[in-house]
Amino acid sequence: MWGDSLVGFDSYHYKYDSGREGDMMLIGFSPRKHNLILYIMTGFDRFDELLHKLGGA
Repeated sequence: MWGDSLVGFDSYHYKYDSGREGDMMLIGFSPRKHNLILYIMTGFDRFDELLHKLGGA
């Protein structure tokens, strides 16, 4: 879980020139009242591998 409404798969570590750093999901989704939101981070290249782990989708 990433926050209280995001389900994320895998992660990456980032660091800005300012020194701020953290971790973020590579791909994730969030169920909303009327929609399912899919998040795919820039530069993500492992679709096949992680979708296979997700199973029938």
